[in-house]
Amino acid sequence: MVGVAVLISPVCAVYNLSLGMKIAVSGKGGVGKTMLVSLLSTVLARSGYSVLAIDADPNATLAAALGFPHPEKITPISEMADLIEERTGARPGQ
Repeated sequence: MVGVAVLISPVCAVYNLSLGMKIAVSGKGGVGKTMLVSLLSTVLARSGYSVLAIDADPNATLAAALGFPHPEKITPISEMADLIEERTGARPGQ
C-alpha cells in the first residue's frame, strides 16, 4: 500500500508519499480542519495505508482527536527551539 502523510496547520494537507499527490484544506479557525484530518487519517489507516499525521497547528489538538493517550504531554515542534536549531542551523526568533 502507498504511504500517506497528513498535515494539519492553518492549511491542512494530505500527502501521498509515493505518488506526490497533495490534498490541501484551508479555512479559518473553528471550521473543523482538525476533525477532517483526524477522520481522513483514520479512514486511510483502516484502508491499509501507512499514515503519518502531523499537527502543525499551535493548538495541537490532533493527537486528542485521534485518541492518543495523554496528548497534553506532547510538545509542539514550535516549542522545540533546540531541535529546530540542531536540524536547520537557525535559532527560532533570531
